[in-house]
Amino acid sequence: MVLDNVFCFVVTPDSDDEVRTLLSSLLEVYHSADYLAYMVSSEQDEISNKTIEAVEDQCEVFVGDLPISEYPISSKTAALAAVEDKYPNSRRLFIDTDVVLLNRISIMPSYNEVAVKSIDWGDQHWARQESENDWEKVYRWIGAEYPGYCCRSTVDQSKIPPYYNAGVILSGPGVEFGSDWKQLTKKVYNQF
Repeated sequence: MVLDNVFCFVVTPDSDDEVRTLLSSLLEVYHSADYLAYMVSSEQDEISNKTIEAVEDQCEVFVGDLPISEYPISSKTAALAAVEDKYPNSRRLFIDTDVVLLNRISIMPSYNEVAVKSIDWGDQHWARQESENDWEKVYRWIGAEYPGYCCRSTVDQSKIPPYYNAGVILSGPGVEFGSDWKQLTKKVYNQF
């Protein structure tokens, strides 16, 4: 079955209020979407019963591993990969639990690729000039050409390299960005 949008997010022990707020905003704006909540198996016992009940009542729950144990953000890669596996013909939207939707996300019906948002501020280490050598090493190591400072941060409009926020990610039908992101993150993390 092809669905318009499937939302996924990660439930962590410290995200109780955020998860319930996100679910509430999703349900208010999107009455008939599917939701997938990803929990890291080693953290499941630390998540409050109230949050687990709210999530289980509204979402399909996936429990899986943390791809990189020293890098908690890697759970996002696993969540997006899980929803892409489960719903290969749908548009999958990963949303961080600190995001609140006030209106529907406008997506062109024919959109079939990946959309990510640039970071908010250009003063983060990976957006500043001093990180350019690090970016060049990573690009060279993965065999890609470093594009330089070709993007803008969303709030302060600083010119930055293609450095994105993993708070909202759209993966179009048939795209396997989550699994590619997960594998590349592991390789880069282990190398650098």
